[in-house]
Amino acid sequence: MQAGFEVSPETLAFDAIAAVGSEGNYLRQSHTIRRCRTEFYRPALCDRAGLSSWVGSGGKDAVDRAKARWQKLLEAHEDPAMDPDARRLLDAYLADHI
Repeated sequence: MQAGFEVSPETLAFDAIAAVGSEGNYLRQSHTIRRCRTEFYRPALCDRAGLSSWVGSGGKDAVDRAKARWQKLLEAHEDPAMDPDARRLLDAYLADHI
C-alpha cells in the first residue's frame, strides 16, 4: 500500500469482469493468469498455511509473530553514525530536558 497502486483499464479489468459476469470463474481468464503472480498482497504477519501446517509449526498467532518481528528488528538495529559534536550537544540537551 505504501508504494501505491496503478489504476488503469488493465488493472480495473472491466473486460474480464464483463466476460465472466457474476456467476463465472475468473481463474480461467487470461487477465487473471497474467496478473496472478504479481497482484496478490502477502501480509508479513499472516500465516496462510493450512491448519495442520500452522499447528505443526507452533501455532503462532499474528501477535506472536509481530512480537518476534519487532524483537528481531531491534536486535539488528545499529545507530547511524553521528558527528561527535552533534552527539555531545544532543546528550547535553537530553540531560537538561529529561
